[in-house]
Amino acid sequence: MISLPPKIHVLHVDDEPDLAELTSIFLHREDDRFVVELATSVSEAQAMFSAGEFHCIVSDYDMPGQSGLEFLTTLRETHPRLPFILYTGKGSEDVASDAISAGVTDYLQKETGSGQYAILANRIKNAVASYNAQESIRETEQRFAELAENSENILYSFTGDWSELLFINSAFEDIWGIPIEALDESPTVFLEHIHENDRNIARESMEKLSNGTPDEIEYRVMHPEQGIRWVRGQSKPIFGDDGSVIRIVGYVQDITEYKKDHGLRVIETATEGISLVEPDGTFSYVNPAFARLFGYDRSELVGQSWKILYHNGEAERLEHRILPEVAETGYWNGETVRLTKHGDRRITDHRLATTESGSIVCTAYDITSERRAASKQHGEFYHLWEEETASTFYTLDHEGYVTRWNDRAADTLGYSVEDSLGTYLGVFLAPDTTGGQRPEELIDSVRTDGEVTADLEWMREDGSTFTATTTVVASYTSAGTLRGFGVVLAPVDAPVIPA
Repeated sequence: MISLPPKIHVLHVDDEPDLAELTSIFLHREDDRFVVELATSVSEAQAMFSAGEFHCIVSDYDMPGQSGLEFLTTLRETHPRLPFILYTGKGSEDVASDAISAGVTDYLQKETGSGQYAILANRIKNAVASYNAQESIRETEQRFAELAENSENILYSFTGDWSELLFINSAFEDIWGIPIEALDESPTVFLEHIHENDRNIARESMEKLSNGTPDEIEYRVMHPEQGIRWVRGQSKPIFGDDGSVIRIVGYVQDITEYKKDHGLRVIETATEGISLVEPDGTFSYVNPAFARLFGYDRSELVGQSWKILYHNGEAERLEHRILPEVAETGYWNGETVRLTKHGDRRITDHRLATTESGSIVCTAYDITSERRAASKQHGEFYHLWEEETASTFYTLDHEGYVTRWNDRAADTLGYSVEDSLGTYLGVFLAPDTTGGQRPEELIDSVRTDGEVTADLEWMREDGSTFTATTTVVASYTSAGTLRGFGVVLAPVDAPVIPA
């Protein structure tokens, strides 16, 4: 819809007053919204313009003193976009060219007959409507820019193919940590500062937008000083008349604090035990479930070493075997035997993962009941061998966890039958006892060879060690499926713990 004021104020400049008056009359006949004021010279027009408010200037070209073109040139110094129509009876291509160069809105040559006034009226209304629309857009853009500069969110606009930055506010520098000028030189340089694991998400979103599909994503930004910042971006394409994407607009919100708060709420209410261990080995955080799992108050664990939850043998296994693996690969999952505050042993499904700061996130599930229930149902296939041997004897399932434990084993290693069931083989082996092999590698050797005999160093529950000639034998079902392992220890030195 054409945007026109209730009254259209026109300043008409012509050194022929009768002709100017006639023009005024016909314009009013065409549209009674026209209010035309007349000036017979440029100097008079300038004075009237300074004193009043006009929506459009209609000026003759050839006048004494100053020409209409000179008037236009002077006016453009202070009003670069105000509608100015050069309406002359002595026009030429040169005059038209000069007028266009000076910034004329429209150029119209005087004709004979009243039809010319209808054309002039339409030109004036179109010029005023276009000017008002453009000014409205500029005012909106100015207000938007002012609001954008006060926004904590990034507001932006790119061309449809991301080849040119059209607008972005200063919040970008706060969140990305790089100057806006970097985008002027290379519009997509912002991708280089997105976390490498999230960069493809951002690229795919950009492609969707360029193809005309709105999108919303969350990803991480690597701020050069502040580290990781979580952001949420919502963008949409703007289409041209031909249906192509001409612009992409959107906003990006920093949701780092929200992520922290939301994540903390999730962790606080989680049913699994979750803790955070700092590089110095102390707990900096434990959730309620973790504290309950081991019978502590949270305040009793925070600041303490993780070793408070392990007996000596298990702590050695973690420190010398598991933690180096976590440092190398960033992740470990397995079972560990932990101590509660009251000294009870609990078997846990344990996951460890490193963070970028070097801390370790620990997740623990109590599987004591499940492991011991399964263990009691396993291992009867060794009963004849067990009855025939006076040696320390126990059985393992196919993964290396204790399923059977004779009295001699309890005396030799110091673990009760109840405490031993479901415990991993590696808990009982002293560090580096297998010649550089991990316990799982020893198990693999038995799987391959059927039987392995070696002098190994074993660790009692109290942390003391002894050497025993150890035989590990694999057992298979009639169908050829690995059922488990039998372990016999013949101590080289005195193995029994004094009463």
